[in-house]
Amino acid sequence: MQDMRVALVCPYSLSVPGGVQGQVLGLARRLRGIGIEAHIVAPSGGGNARELKAHDLEDAYSLESGTIDLIGRSIGIRANGSIARVDVSPVSWLDAARHIGTGGYDLIHIHEPFAPGAAYACLILCNVPKVATFHRAGGSPFYRVLAPLARYAMSKVDRVCAVSDEAAHTAYSALGDRYLPGDHARAITVLWNGVDVERYQLIDAGGEKGRERVVIFAGRHEKRKGLGVLLEAFRMLRVRHLAGGLGQVPLELWVLGEGPQTAMLKAEYGSDPGVSWFGQVDDMELASRMKRADIFCAPSLGGESFGVVLLEAMAASTLVVASNIAGYRAVVGEHGILVPPGDPDGLASGLEMALTAVAGELSPASPPDIESARRHAAGYSMERLAARYAEIYSDVVSNAAS
Repeated sequence: MQDMRVALVCPYSLSVPGGVQGQVLGLARRLRGIGIEAHIVAPSGGGNARELKAHDLEDAYSLESGTIDLIGRSIGIRANGSIARVDVSPVSWLDAARHIGTGGYDLIHIHEPFAPGAAYACLILCNVPKVATFHRAGGSPFYRVLAPLARYAMSKVDRVCAVSDEAAHTAYSALGDRYLPGDHARAITVLWNGVDVERYQLIDAGGEKGRERVVIFAGRHEKRKGLGVLLEAFRMLRVRHLAGGLGQVPLELWVLGEGPQTAMLKAEYGSDPGVSWFGQVDDMELASRMKRADIFCAPSLGGESFGVVLLEAMAASTLVVASNIAGYRAVVGEHGILVPPGDPDGLASGLEMALTAVAGELSPASPPDIESARRHAAGYSMERLAARYAEIYSDVVSNAAS
């Protein structure tokens, strides 16, 4: 295992923050920490001078120089209610497959194998053992159009994984019944998205909770993530807060991230003195602000296979208020407050309940509850996930050699 060399293939540009990108970067670091020589192959950005280069990403994620290879160029396409930056050039796919094929890899780990990108060329052309992980919840036109090719290509994968039950169901719908759970070789292994728990243990929050009541949002500013619903709910909440005689305790909403709706939402809600817009921040500032906040709010409308950011909030000892959707419900369980998606009034009520709980240290915001949530998040650590993948890699490589 110590001498294993693994290529992690990511279809999305690493220059743009995203769930899959963060998982691939974090997994590479943890795999290297346990002696597996992991390399990431992904498309570059669209040529914008501001976009991060490989060495910038390596520095940001504490990766050794040479860990990341950017091959091809990405463009933005609509997918799952968002904009995904993927490489749609078959020429680039072939270049990536040739690069991997001559890299002396023992195994290829393909993330989101149905997304347009080098995965298709690697599945067909690279004659080494392969693992594939599905991240997405909900189908797409690509799943339907490319299903015949995808089913043929996936026959060349030695082990299929998914980050959640929701992602596994999406894979079943495209791949067919032979991948359903059971005691057989093609059954999908359901794992989880990893959380960098250590970051929240070591980070200096730069302040203490309690001098004001802070709600934090971190995510892409697009309709699917529900930021507009949160901003409307926060406007209602501030009225209730003042009417209830609690105005002496400042109430703030910190909005992190950017996206296609940023300008529109700022135009409508930017004058609210209780809302602060911080734009895109690095992982360390996100961790610091998460720890300083009282409540993390995830108002997504749907399309979430696994709420890793909710676990990050729990690791930061911050109470979670989230939409009651399958991908979030499975992660939060009893460790937070769930509200109907797309309902500003319901979200305002959920936030009001959370603020009351925080102020009085009542359930689910009491010290024992917060500690229980923190331990819950630790069970999803990236360290544990890397160890689990290492076991899978070892099994796949051993079986291929026998």
